[in-house]
Amino acid sequence: MIKKSVNQLSIVGFMLLMILLLVSATALFVTHYGWSVNTLYIQYAGDAEQFINPKTFIGVLKSFSPHILAMPLIFFILFHLGVTTRSFEKKNIKYIAMIGFSVTLGDIVINFLIAYGLLFTYVKVLFLIAFELILIYMMSMVVLKIYHH
Repeated sequence: MIKKSVNQLSIVGFMLLMILLLVSATALFVTHYGWSVNTLYIQYAGDAEQFINPKTFIGVLKSFSPHILAMPLIFFILFHLGVTTRSFEKKNIKYIAMIGFSVTLGDIVINFLIAYGLLFTYVKVLFLIAFELILIYMMSMVVLKIYHH
């Protein structure tokens, strides 16, 4: 019984840290880019009137190289917790994995395309929202499974 409660506590602690990460990352994103899709686009494409240089491929790579490891790793850990705690229905595991990793990859790759058009900026925002919603869904399923079992 002690081992089970320690495992539950460690998982819940991890989930609390994940919530803190999601909230702080969202706050940093909004603080840096604001609520406007146009502001995000300008940060990548540049704007001569505001003296903002367009981001180069290397500039985008420098910004997002930490995300290339962190985002899939976070998704994998949450997915693994969901599978090991049997939080997801067996028929949904494949779809959660495919959608989650696709959204994660899309959210990383789309950053290299934003400077080429405003449409890519909207797609970036959609990927970002989808990524956060999938993480919230996975976290809630794991916590609910732990406390209903």
